Amino acid sequence: ETPDGSPSDADEEVDYESYVDGMPCDPTLLEDPGRVNWAAARLHFAIRDAINALDGETSDAPFDVTLGKALTKLRERADAMISPEGRELSRWCRGPARKAVQARNGVIHAVTFTADDGRQAIGTVDHADPGDSLQLICDAWRAC
Repeated sequence: ETPDGSPSDADEEVDYESYVDGMPCDPTLLEDPGRVNWAAARLHFAIRDAINALDGETSDAPFDVTLGKALTKLRERADAMISPEGRELSRWCRGPARKAVQARNGVIHAVTFTADDGRQAIGTVDHADPGDSLQLICDAWRAC
């Protein structure tokens, strides 16, 4: 309520599904970003499992670290290992995995706009095609 007792806008229930459904959207734009998000979630899962394995935890142990922080955590673990496997894991973290996280971030933080032809478009932060980002993420996930 406002000071005069009238209902405030915050008290209004918002139908978010209706709100989102009313946004202009070219359905063809949804597939690639959706796939990028799913692939990044699977990459996150693999990184979590690697960290948990190195820590002696079960694969399903609780995990609430962001993808970027998880990759940093795994890289730090790899850097501390004195073995060829540790060096290879560190190279993977600094190379393909870091590029995959950056590609994911470019898509997740994208901005929509209306293109010159009047159609809805999506502009990634790094100006990459979401399909290219998907390829980078999938390649890193398979290599993990």
